[in-house]
Amino acid sequence: MALDELTLIGADNDGNDTDFASWSKLQDLIRAVNAGQMQSFRNRIINGDFRIWQRGTSFSTPASGAYAADRWRVLYDGTIGAFTLSRQAFALGQTDVPGEPAYYLRWDHTSAGSGSTFRVIQQPIEDVRTYAGRAVALTFYAKADTPRSVTAALYQDFGSGGSPSTRVTVAVTPLSLTTAWQKFTIVTTMPSIAGKTLGTNNNHSVLVEFVLPVNTTMTIDFSRVQFEPVNATAQKTSPFEERPIGVELSLCRRYCRKSFLEATAPAQNVGVNTGEFTFPALQAGATNQRAHVRFEPGMRAAPTITLYNPAAANAQARDKTASGDCTSTAAANASENGFDLTATGNASTAIAGALCVHYLATAEL
Repeated sequence: MALDELTLIGADNDGNDTDFASWSKLQDLIRAVNAGQMQSFRNRIINGDFRIWQRGTSFSTPASGAYAADRWRVLYDGTIGAFTLSRQAFALGQTDVPGEPAYYLRWDHTSAGSGSTFRVIQQPIEDVRTYAGRAVALTFYAKADTPRSVTAALYQDFGSGGSPSTRVTVAVTPLSLTTAWQKFTIVTTMPSIAGKTLGTNNNHSVLVEFVLPVNTTMTIDFSRVQFEPVNATAQKTSPFEERPIGVELSLCRRYCRKSFLEATAPAQNVGVNTGEFTFPALQAGATNQRAHVRFEPGMRAAPTITLYNPAAANAQARDKTASGDCTSTAAANASENGFDLTATGNASTAIAGALCVHYLATAEL
């Protein structure tokens, strides 16, 4: 029950009737609290403290458009050179970034490259309606290996497919990083989306971007990113919203999920009994085997499925009972609720034998 649903009644200490004008003011305050900065999930950034890295915790020169930390992707052009995007750990008890965060993201560019016009770390926040017409604040912590200029940017993107409206630039703010952690705050108003047209691919979003220096070596770190509504007059931001890790992981799994153990990056041949999807053989020998993998809760859209053999360097299902590989392993009929798995057993496959496979499912914007 929200606090503004409480009936506030009582009496003064002297036995007289309560001052109902004061109670009315208190009720107004409670309503403001429930509708404002203390409401749950005010931070629409997912994994803003970089705790969750389902795909791995270090990426060497990932391709433009690739995701690293959950919900965070890199974008660039030109000859990029070489860089590593990785999860870094805070020292226990440090006070430079408050709240005792565990991790931060590091972009370490070791070979300058050439011809680049942009280097970006970006999160697309699902639904361009997010905080439309409202005052908002983007807050985060950042530092660099040497004083550097970066840009924080916000956009309304109306998606792709059909005839969507053109992307709207909300804010582009130059910032100066130093070698010490600093908190940055950008307050602006999200434009109304009245009269706009969404694309037909259901991938419209609000884009949060950090634009980094190009054609140079550099090391830049980010921590505790938050995007929240604020009072248009006071413009007061709130502390970083610390959601339970299980809740944050569930939010991430709407866009990416895997069968691997949480600390294991998706790869072939990581070993059996490592969280893989296991199902029984329904027929003996080299015959077609079927199973259904179900997602609970569902994903954002029908995902792209990548399959991994737990015990060999190929993408086939593994017959754990007969210690051999299946053939013709494939994912089919993928939807936000799951996918069908098919495989051809090997000659030693027996009815009720245990077959298994790992998977990575992605449904990013």
